[in-house]
Amino acid sequence: MTTETRESNGIKPQTTGSPSDLRAQAAAGAMLAIAECIRELGSVPSGHLYARLMEYMSIETYEKLIGILVEAGKIKRHPSHLLEWVGHKTTEVRK
Repeated sequence: MTTETRESNGIKPQTTGSPSDLRAQAAAGAMLAIAECIRELGSVPSGHLYARLMEYMSIETYEKLIGILVEAGKIKRHPSHLLEWVGHKTTEVRK
């Protein structure tokens, strides 16, 4: 559950819920962001992507999220560690 409050520097999201709920929300958000990035690029070297994310998550967390996307059939991890989007090319927008 997310609510927003306006501050002098913009909108800051505030989350509520148990610590496990917040961790699940954070993991889902991170996985969505990673998936969208790979989808938009088409393919990206895994090390390059992690270099951009290492400030925000551990390598273990990154590898787990990539593994979930591979198992879900959304991305392919080549032996060269290139991550390639193999899911749908566009995102369905629901109204």
